Amino acid sequence: MPAPTTALASQLQALAGTRNVLKSTTWRGGSLLFEGAQAYEMDRETLHALAVSGLDDLVAREPRFEAFRPTLFAAMLTRYDRRVHSVAENAQLDRSITAFLRLLSPHVLQQSALKVLEWLLRQFSINEFNVNAVMECVLPYHETMTFIMVIRLLAVPQDDPLWHWLDGVRRASMPLSRDLLVKRIHSEPALLQFIQTVLDRSVSAGIRHKTLWSWYLAVHAQYLSTAPAAAGGITDAMLRAVAPPIL
Repeated sequence: MPAPTTALASQLQALAGTRNVLKSTTWRGGSLLFEGAQAYEMDRETLHALAVSGLDDLVAREPRFEAFRPTLFAAMLTRYDRRVHSVAENAQLDRSITAFLRLLSPHVLQQSALKVLEWLLRQFSINEFNVNAVMECVLPYHETMTFIMVIRLLAVPQDDPLWHWLDGVRRASMPLSRDLLVKRIHSEPALLQFIQTVLDRSVSAGIRHKTLWSWYLAVHAQYLSTAPAAAGGITDAMLRAVAPPIL
């Protein structure tokens, strides 16, 4: 996985320091760590300190996290507002966020992961601008409450072709069962393609992710075993769709 460039870090810090635009300190998007008024009143300096402590713990587990310190966790970024920057600047930021979340996925059940996610949610609005990257990070944990905590905060449009159905899961406030996920895969082929891409990109980045592999194999085994008879059961097309990532 290519490390984030020092150029991006320099650009973000320069932009944060020179543009006299500060985000509102009042957050209304919910929280992974705090409840009630505390969630809304937490200042960004405190959130940043928590995120850095989480990052330090992650670096101890996986040294490659250190590369993201200047691009996503620099102190100057407490003044950064992505909404006032250009499409090109945001695209570069998105690449760094996506790479970070991919590396974070094996550790997402750790408290340190929640600390850094809280920062990314509030500072870079990843629940709005990086929904696919967030889902890539947490989908293998769909049967946990951590998954529910995260998707509650996602701003998914009703017409989103891939994730609009999660609204029902959010309202139920219950983990997403594998049965329901596989049922959705049968009705939405793009979801199967997304899951395959998650594995492909993780492997390409050299990430050791045992949870992803075991989840991937279990989901695909159930996908094949529940192929609707009315649709011809297990077809050659289904086997071709499943086999390449495994092989």
